[in-house]
Amino acid sequence: MAEKIQNTFYLLKDEFTSFNKKTSKFETEIINFNFLDKYFRGKDYIEQKTFHDLSKNYEIKLYYKKSKTTPKWKEFIQSIAQPKEDILKYK
Repeated sequence: MAEKIQNTFYLLKDEFTSFNKKTSKFETEIINFNFLDKYFRGKDYIEQKTFHDLSKNYEIKLYYKKSKTTPKWKEFIQSIAQPKEDILKYK
């Protein structure tokens, strides 16, 4: 039986529109790495350093949040995260 690897990949839209309850207006935000970094950090994710030559066409970012379960995806992540990153420390 094949092992499952927990992961999430997204193709993101260029902007995000949400309703602001304080101003009663819709607000549009540009989705870029600053937006994503603020969002992930707000959910206790930490950016991990990756190898620089993963893609010529895309900038790849990797975020990690410690989980109490034993992940089965460590071997895959080792191929993209640098060896001393937090994501690889825990079992």
